[in-house]
Amino acid sequence: MALASAHPGRGTRDCGLTLMPASIISEFMCPCGDNCGKALAVCECGDAAGYVKEIESMQVAGMSAQAIRDKFVARYGPSVLSTPPAHGFGMLAYVAPPASVLLGVVVVIILIRSWRRPARGGSVPAVSAADVKKAEEMLKKWK
Repeated sequence: MALASAHPGRGTRDCGLTLMPASIISEFMCPCGDNCGKALAVCECGDAAGYVKEIESMQVAGMSAQAIRDKFVARYGPSVLSTPPAHGFGMLAYVAPPASVLLGVVVVIILIRSWRRPARGGSVPAVSAADVKKAEEMLKKWK
């Protein structure tokens, strides 16, 4: 009975059991004390192999993928998940980008419409006779 690493590209498991795909490891960030910030599936820090083995042992023990997620979140906090939860504050990560794009489009439309409209008040102020006379005198000086 052989057991290989669950890292993608590093082998597969063949122990006669029906196990979850090793891709569950890709759902976690490395929770090491160094705060390397890498996905557990590709992390090369000294602690990563231990976390992978822990997940593998949970899988062998028959824990569901959700139970493994719950256990890791309870132990290391929600930042251990590579994607934020789709509820509570984590929902902001899914809602904010499209909302920002929509807000930007609305602002651009409003700006374009305001640039295309004539100024309010509509008419040019009347020029008095004194202003016309003064302008004619100034033009005569230039000639």
